[in-house]
Amino acid sequence: MGEPRVTIVCCYNDLTQYQAFENSLKGQNTEYTLLGIDNRGQKFSSCAAALNSAAGQIETEYVIYAHQDIALPKPDMLARFAAYLGLLGPEDILGVAGAVWDGSGSAREQTCVLSKVRHGKALAEAGERDYSGTAECETVDECF
Repeated sequence: MGEPRVTIVCCYNDLTQYQAFENSLKGQNTEYTLLGIDNRGQKFSSCAAALNSAAGQIETEYVIYAHQDIALPKPDMLARFAAYLGLLGPEDILGVAGAVWDGSGSAREQTCVLSKVRHGKALAEAGERDYSGTAECETVDECF
């Protein structure tokens, strides 16, 4: 398959969830490098500090920061995500969920979430508006 273009960095405090994440990645049809940061002993004061500690180890073109409870159920999901990364500019950020301006209602209601992520035991949709492809957002969630 060639050299990986993507490094996935994941800080975890639950080994069972992290192992499920690792197993999900093993089913992907593209190469990747995984940097798991074990924070079960609270070596780092925050997830951000743990993720930043890995910066010097990244040798790939792209980096993905992932939560420990993410699962990629289809074998081409990482490859498709990496393909989207290739479409971005050098200062762009890609995420699987983001907030977009809605322009109606109170200040809190002026944004809505775009996401194809499913969550919870019922695998409910996390997004509030349907879309396909990519969409420009005000902020992105750090889950993946």
